[in-house]
Amino acid sequence: MNEYALLIDNEFKEIRNYTETPVDIPHKKVTWYEVVRETGETAFTGLENGNWVIRTALPTLSELKAQKIAKLANVRWQKETGGMTFNGMPLSTDVVSQTKYIGALVGVQIDPLTTLNWKLSDGTFVTLDAAAITAVAMAVRAHIQACFDNEATIRATIEIADDQEELDLIDINVGWPT
Repeated sequence: MNEYALLIDNEFKEIRNYTETPVDIPHKKVTWYEVVRETGETAFTGLENGNWVIRTALPTLSELKAQKIAKLANVRWQKETGGMTFNGMPLSTDVVSQTKYIGALVGVQIDPLTTLNWKLSDGTFVTLDAAAITAVAMAVRAHIQACFDNEATIRATIEIADDQEELDLIDINVGWPT
C-alpha cells in the first residue's frame, strides 16, 4: 500500500493509502503525488522533485530523552503487571490482582484465622493461611517496588546522557525482577 497526497485545484487536501495509483475525481483538477517520508535537519511538507515530501526535523536530545523515558515507563508497566513467581507459585500482578492482594491482606489482619483458596496465574488453586497471604502480598508489593526502583535508576541514567550516542547505549530492558 502506498501513500498519495491529494491536491484538488492545487490545494492540498489529504493523504490517502492506495494499493495502486489512485484515479481522478470527475469535474475537479486533481493531482496525486506519491508521498515520501524522510527525516532531515529541517521540517518540510510539500512538493519536491515530483513527490509530496513529508520531512520531519531530527529530534533534539531532549526529545530523544523524552521518547526513551516514555518507552521505559511502558517497559516498567509490562514488567510490573506481567506476573511473577514466589515460592514456586506463579502470581498475577496486574492492577486488578494487586487490589485483590491488598484485600486479602486486610482480611487476614481482621481475622487471622482466615484461609483462602487462591487461584494462581496458571489456573491452579492453593490454600493460603494468614501467614502465606501476608507473604504473597508482601512479595507482590516488593516486585512492584523493584520495578519502580529499576525505572528510576534507568531514568536517571537517561536524564544525564550527554548525546544521542550515549543515550542509545542505555538498555531499558535490563535489571527487571522476574
